[in-house]
Amino acid sequence: MKNLNALGYIQGAIYPNSHNLQPVSQTISDLQSSGFETVILGLAHIGCDHGIARDQLLGDLYLNDALILSQGRYVGEASWLIDMDSLIGGSVRNVGLSIGGDGSFAQDFQTVKRIYESNAGSFEGTNLEQSFKQLKRRVPAISVVDMDCEETYDLPSFIAFCRMLIDLG
Repeated sequence: MKNLNALGYIQGAIYPNSHNLQPVSQTISDLQSSGFETVILGLAHIGCDHGIARDQLLGDLYLNDALILSQGRYVGEASWLIDMDSLIGGSVRNVGLSIGGDGSFAQDFQTVKRIYESNAGSFEGTNLEQSFKQLKRRVPAISVVDMDCEETYDLPSFIAFCRMLIDLG
């Protein structure tokens, strides 16, 4: 029988100060002994001029409601980077990031479209591109992106966003 690649979708419990029921290090240990081979971190949101926080910048990156990347710099909890460096181990071989979803914040792909269109059909040089470059540099374990698009089904901006992420690795 072929091995099953089990997947765990983790929202909130993997970031410090997210009202966790246990320390993030314990959650990571539990995941590594769970049999899950892929862990999907959720939910990433793209900063816009409405929604998560009043003073957010277009293209900043949030994990749930915590700002983690702003203007190309990591501004999240330092301990999260250490936690992410330790996530691969035990049964966990892959780490993904889910973008979008979650009801009231489900405007991420509308924001992607807005950034794309306001930058002449490109993400080059945008805060969004800088955010994802920095994410890849600071959290190299992330090798999979899950697109939880629940609104704004704009093919040109969606495809360009996917290509940008592929180009970033």
